[in-house]
Amino acid sequence: MKLFRFKKIRTFLMLLMVAVTSTICVTFNFFSYSQGRNSIKQEITKALILEAQGVSSTVAQYVAGQNEKLKIISELDHVRTFDKTTGTERKSAKDEIVEYFKTVASLDAEIHDIFYIERNGAAFSSDGKNYDFSSAPYFKEALSGKAANPVKKSGQTISDVMIYFAVPVFDMNKKVCAVVAASVFAEGLSDLMLSFDIGSEHPYMIDSTGNTIAHKTKDWVRKDYNYIDDTKGENQTCSDAMVTVLQGGTGYVEYVMENILKFSGYGPVNGTDWFVIAPMRQEEAMVEVVETRISLSVFTLIFILLSFIVAVFIANTVAKPVIGVNTIMKKIASGILYFTEEETDVIVQL
Repeated sequence: MKLFRFKKIRTFLMLLMVAVTSTICVTFNFFSYSQGRNSIKQEITKALILEAQGVSSTVAQYVAGQNEKLKIISELDHVRTFDKTTGTERKSAKDEIVEYFKTVASLDAEIHDIFYIERNGAAFSSDGKNYDFSSAPYFKEALSGKAANPVKKSGQTISDVMIYFAVPVFDMNKKVCAVVAASVFAEGLSDLMLSFDIGSEHPYMIDSTGNTIAHKTKDWVRKDYNYIDDTKGENQTCSDAMVTVLQGGTGYVEYVMENILKFSGYGPVNGTDWFVIAPMRQEEAMVEVVETRISLSVFTLIFILLSFIVAVFIANTVAKPVIGVNTIMKKIASGILYFTEEETDVIVQL
């Protein structure tokens, strides 16, 4: 059974050539777009991981700098020997340390308070007040003989949110005799995140529990917005992604936050239990892919148009002699033996 019937061979040849050319163009367009998209996404993945590592390195240097300030204080003789003082000598030594702490704090815009913490947790600070740090995790960690992981403490306003750093104090016998700690304005870390642009996004930091340490939305830092607990449900993919982040190492995750798909690199911050996430919106990340797809589509349309013109030309060239022979055969079959000059040339060629 015939599905198609063409009255003119010219039409058949033209449609055949256009169909073949169009199929080739569309197939080429599809594979080029797919390969281009995958290639670009791989590059984006690498770039976001490198971005997260770069921000992590910057934060690690910041943390090391804060610890170095405290280490310099801890190595002062009157700080190292304070635990051995008694009576009026102790009061005089304390006053000297407090005055020194005040001077340092006044000269460093990042520092809010500096504390001298005895082994039992009793402490005094640059504001002259006494405190109890016996249950503070950073105090206990520093008391073990190493710089503690910094810890965030929330407040009523973003200016009240502090990051606590702590280092051990070694006496003349190189034994831990006390701890020097400092509260630093946490807002500085959020400002640091804002200095890195990833399209319309900025990197942010969470701790090992998912609480926000630094973010462009500073109120999230104050409120201890938790990227695992507070994103469950509507933003579940974000919660799942953060669980992956907290497993450690560097890597790449994708998640939806407030109906926006984000590609993200991540990495840990050395010397802390913090993690940097470097997000980028999908539509911004894949701009080059969209542009490539538009370019390929325009190229395909132009190529199909040109192929149509070529197909018409070739179809006419191929079909013309066939049509001529067909006309002659019809005349002969009808008993007509008069032919035009062009038809006579065709008969001579045959």
